[in-house]
Amino acid sequence: MPMEIVRAAPELAETLTRIALAAKRYWGYPERWIEIWTPILTFTPEYVAENPTFVAVEDGDPVGFYALILAPDRSRAQLDHLWITPEWIGRGLGRALFEHAAATARELGVDVVDIEAEPYAEPFYRHMGARRTGERTGQIEDQPRVLPLMELDLGSERASPAGDNEFLKRRGLISVGPGSAVADVARSRALRGTERE
Repeated sequence: MPMEIVRAAPELAETLTRIALAAKRYWGYPERWIEIWTPILTFTPEYVAENPTFVAVEDGDPVGFYALILAPDRSRAQLDHLWITPEWIGRGLGRALFEHAAATARELGVDVVDIEAEPYAEPFYRHMGARRTGERTGQIEDQPRVLPLMELDLGSERASPAGDNEFLKRRGLISVGPGSAVADVARSRALRGTERE
């Protein structure tokens, strides 16, 4: 079964929590810190239902996801989460999810996506066309921690174009925007030359 990126069902909240915590642990943070961060990395069915949340599924198993929070006027959105299971890090899935998030935001009329980045992920977001606009400083167990604040201008030429997702093309599926599962299957069949008249 090809990789799919589909709207997450609310009942996947616990699975999304497990993915987020595993991804955070990947960076080698102390387990005490993971415990401190667990409340903000814990998802509820209500959160998943109320915010555009999409999950990457490989052979029926969720392997990564992202969530957007829309501003009241929908001109901006916050990339609130983007997490991948550790075994998929470095294999192109982050790019696939980010490009899908940009396509979803565009479809919803968003002009700018704001990102409060995991520090280790800042180079990835820069590569994807986001720019640093500031930082948020804090402390955890008396150690300073700086979170890059970034934004992706969806009108920018560097922003990844919707539907141009090489990772999903290689896996036989292109996903674009909310509610697009049927369109995705049709595109997948067309790419493989199996669509029937």
